[in-house]
Amino acid sequence: MATILTGKQSYVNYGWETTYGSASSDIDKVFGDGCTIALSEKNDIKIVNALGTRNATGTIAAGYEGTYTANWVVGNCWWLHSLLGAAPTKTGVGPYVYTFTAANGGISNDIASFSTEIFVDLDTEKKIQILGCKINSLTLTCSLGDVVKASADVTFKTLVMSSTAFSTPTYDAEVPFVSYMASLEIPNATAVADVQNFELTISNDLEPVKALGSRLLTALVPKTRKITGKFSAPFEDVTKLLDLFHGSATGPSTAEPSIATMELTISNGGATTALRSLVILLADVKFETHDTSFNVDEVMMEDISFVAQSITSAIYTNNTSAEP
Repeated sequence: MATILTGKQSYVNYGWETTYGSASSDIDKVFGDGCTIALSEKNDIKIVNALGTRNATGTIAAGYEGTYTANWVVGNCWWLHSLLGAAPTKTGVGPYVYTFTAANGGISNDIASFSTEIFVDLDTEKKIQILGCKINSLTLTCSLGDVVKASADVTFKTLVMSSTAFSTPTYDAEVPFVSYMASLEIPNATAVADVQNFELTISNDLEPVKALGSRLLTALVPKTRKITGKFSAPFEDVTKLLDLFHGSATGPSTAEPSIATMELTISNGGATTALRSLVILLADVKFETHDTSFNVDEVMMEDISFVAQSITSAIYTNNTSAEP
């Protein structure tokens, strides 16, 4: 009888593509420890009917669509390359500072594609190579008492299965970030006290493009970028958050409320080459909702959702001399 598999018989790597949909020659990166993959494929079946019969006269696989959702514990941050659009600029010499900026406008405005390999320890096919992958959206989550987590929705062009020997899995060389390493500033340089959780979602709004002559995608085009999020903090000082939501100290302002910047910092607190940090700076932020409950048996909390107009930068600091 064939072996019934669990996740211990598989692992996942990825690598940047030079040409969209063509396998990367260097598939050696990991999203992070604790990575899980939920793969979904669709043949887009069209049912053909005709007069004179209730049964279908034919079925046609009109197209092919592929997506997967990856969840992992955040240690390294090289996934920013695909999420924001391009390779970072590097400064410093141990620690090294990698600055990612969000590609915006221009005919070459695209986001980097990558190949994903899922190795499965089977008797026959052992490798699933997923080609033409792009991150449609990614959510970064910091919750009290937990590790920092990421969840990415990925759309891809096609996949190829082959027989390749199952080898030793690659693990993240970086220690995972933990929520107590995180801090939130609104605006930049003004800390929000006692934040309980923070969630940031960045969407690339990818448009799948097909053409006559093939069931497969020919391109995945990023449209508008959407930046949203939410966080919770105890109701400690009305001037901290509620006034920012209203735009004044006396209630909703006739003028449009706006916040120049918001900064999320996740740092292990290390010095020099031991420093590992991620700093995400958002610009032109607006609070969309503000919810507060009044209950004698509970701590009063402010639950806030927000929208940001743009990402100024995402700065990743580590002791790696070159982006892998």
